[in-house]
Amino acid sequence: MNYSVVRTLPGGMAGRDLSPGTHADRNNTRPRFRRDIAGVPRFAMLLLFGLACLNAVEPLEAIRQAGAEGKYTLICVWRDNKPETQDFRRRFAEVAAAEKARAVIIDAKSDFDDATIELTRKLQLQRAPMPLVLAIAPNGAITKAFPKIPADGFASAFISPALASCLKAMQDNRMAVISIGSATLPGSVETQATAQAFVGKPGKEIYRALVPIEPAAAAELFKILDLPLNIDAAMIVLLVPPGQELATFRHPVSMEQMDAALAKAMSSGCGPWCCQ
Repeated sequence: MNYSVVRTLPGGMAGRDLSPGTHADRNNTRPRFRRDIAGVPRFAMLLLFGLACLNAVEPLEAIRQAGAEGKYTLICVWRDNKPETQDFRRRFAEVAAAEKARAVIIDAKSDFDDATIELTRKLQLQRAPMPLVLAIAPNGAITKAFPKIPADGFASAFISPALASCLKAMQDNRMAVISIGSATLPGSVETQATAQAFVGKPGKEIYRALVPIEPAAAAELFKILDLPLNIDAAMIVLLVPPGQELATFRHPVSMEQMDAALAKAMSSGCGPWCCQ
């Protein structure tokens, strides 16, 4: 069994790999650093943590309905309607029109009055720069924030379901327990069972989210995690907010080994998720 633990240094600095043999094809002396999933800006990650179930009122109902239909939402939020804001909204409508086949397009005011406070609270926009475009995946994960209208469109906001699932766990302030396996990958059944048991530990289930994925559908996530596409055995990867890769395990793996890795990371200051 191979695993690696990433420590968090004071001041939010990234730490190096503390254990050897992270992956079979990796140089054991190669440093591993923290990553912010999908390159979401730090200010946006702060918004993401408070994302709640989007089922309140319009336009939140429109976002919920888009998710139910398997579509993204591109929402332009603004606070005042000054000439520059009007120009931003106009350009948003023009550029977003290209994504109508796979996204619901919404233009909405986000402020603190009775009519708009619900949207502001649900998307945690109290301190966000305005105007702003948010891209929201069908599962409710915010995949990207655009403080400017990109000249090349919003295509970069559309990510794989595997990556969106990891983002959703981060934004719900939960540890993502990524179980990687398939019908043909050795150890998949056993690894999946171990991951499920780890997530379902009494008192821990509200802090952990199981993210089962197949390698064939996870190329984008594998690239971010620095995993080879041609893995030869099932794996478990632990991510903690805001996207820090905490530990990687290769089949065979037990819950005791995972707990030991968490304890080691906790002693190096990995944050509250190692205690949960």
